[in-house]
Amino acid sequence: MTFAQGDMRFMRGSPNVRYTIDDGWLVAKAKRQKTGANQAYPGLCGAIVASGQFMGGGFSEGGKYIDGCRLGTEKLGNQTTWKWVATNHHITKVVADLARLSGT
Repeated sequence: MTFAQGDMRFMRGSPNVRYTIDDGWLVAKAKRQKTGANQAYPGLCGAIVASGQFMGGGFSEGGKYIDGCRLGTEKLGNQTTWKWVATNHHITKVVADLARLSGT
């Protein structure tokens, strides 16, 4: 097995928004840019909202952020922001699914 070499502090990934749905994930990705990479986020959020599987801004704080970024009412954020958005929505979705299964 081999591992990538490099200092992770200086590595930058491609802008992406991950969104949990009933049977998987939606992942909207953009090509990595040397400058202004976070400018891609409103379009990525628009793709999630337009997918027909967006649960609305009221479902989770992550969903609220996605909708706000699309509309220009939230900051563009950075990779840490978008990890929080994806994690918040994912956990909210899993808890809602478990509550539905248990009948509460």
